[in-house]
Amino acid sequence: MFDYYFAIIFLTVFIMVIMLMMIQNNEMLDDPVKLRMRLMAVIVIVAAISEWLGVWMNGAPIWSRPIHIAVKIVEFSVAPVISFVCAGMIGRVKNWKLIKGFLIVHALVELLSGFTGFIFYVDEHNVYHHGTCYWIYLGTLLVGMVLFIFIVLNESRHQYGTHKVMMIFLSIFTVCGLAFQYLGEEVRVIWLCTAVDVLIIYILYVELTQNTDALTHLMNRRYYENRIAGLKESALIFYFDVDDFKSVNDTYGHRFGDVSLATIGRTMYAIFNKVGYCYRIGGDEFAAITQIPVHEAEAYCEKLMRAMEMQRMREPKLPYVSVGYAYFDPEQNSIADVINAADAMMYERKRASKGARK
Repeated sequence: MFDYYFAIIFLTVFIMVIMLMMIQNNEMLDDPVKLRMRLMAVIVIVAAISEWLGVWMNGAPIWSRPIHIAVKIVEFSVAPVISFVCAGMIGRVKNWKLIKGFLIVHALVELLSGFTGFIFYVDEHNVYHHGTCYWIYLGTLLVGMVLFIFIVLNESRHQYGTHKVMMIFLSIFTVCGLAFQYLGEEVRVIWLCTAVDVLIIYILYVELTQNTDALTHLMNRRYYENRIAGLKESALIFYFDVDDFKSVNDTYGHRFGDVSLATIGRTMYAIFNKVGYCYRIGGDEFAAITQIPVHEAEAYCEKLMRAMEMQRMREPKLPYVSVGYAYFDPEQNSIADVINAADAMMYERKRASKGARK
C-alpha cells in the first residue's frame, strides 16, 4: 500500500509543479491572479506531503511523535483552505474577511488539538487516532466543498460546450475524491483528485480570460460567435449600439470613451445577467442572448434605458444606447435572419431617438 500511496503523492506533487511552471511562463495573467494560482498549487503540495508523512510516521519510533503531531496540525489546518481558494478562482465569493477569519480560527483550533487531542491525537505508541470532536475538521472540509461545488455549478450555467462540461466534471470529481478517501481508508486519492481539479481550474481560467473582453469584463466576440454557432434552443437576442461613439471619443478623449463603454457594460450586465449572457462584440457594439419571453422584451429595454438614465445623472456626458431585439426559434427561422432583424430594429430606433433628441 505504501509504494502505491507514494506514487499517488508523487504524481500529485508532479502535477502541481508542472502547473507552477505553466503559471510562471504565462504572461497573460496579472500578478494577483498568479499569486492565487500559486497559492492553490502550494497548498495542495503541502497538504499532500503532510498527509503522506503522517501515514509514513504512523507507528514510527517514539522520538518522532512531536514531528508526527506537527505534521497532522499542518495537514488539518491547510486542507480545508484549498476549497475556499478554488471557489474564489471560479466565481465571486462574498464575505472573504469572514471566511479568512473562519479559517484562521479553525487553524488555531487544530493547533490546540495537537496538545489536547479533541480533534485528533497521537498516542504514546506514535499511532494517530480521531478525537471526539473530529467532526469539526470534517465539518470545515464539508463547508468548503459545498461552497466550491455550489460556485462551480452556479458558474457552469454561464458556460457552454467544453467549458460547461469541465465545470460539471470538477464538481463530480471533487465528490468522488472525497468519497473514496473517507469510505475506503486504503484508497487515498483526495489530493490527487484535488490536484487535477486545481489544474482544470487553471486551464479554465486561462481559456475564459481569452474569451473575456478586458475593458468591460463581458464575454468577447469570439465567445459570442461560438455561442451563436452552437445555439440550438429558442432565445431572445438583443443588439445594442452606442450612439455617436466616435463623437464621444473625439470630444472627450479615448479615456472617457473607455469609461463610457465600461459603464455601459456594467449596466447591461446588471440588467441581463440573471436572464442571459452579455457580450461586447465590437468597438461600441454589444449583444445579449437571453431566455426572456418575447412579451417581456420591451420591459427589459425600458429597464436598461432607466438604468442608463441613472448613470447619466452621475455623468451627463455618457452617450445614449440604442437597442433592438428578435426572437430565435430553431424550427421557424435562421440565426442570420434573427440577427438581421435585431440589427434593423436597433438602427431604426437609433434614428428615431436621435430625431427626438434634436
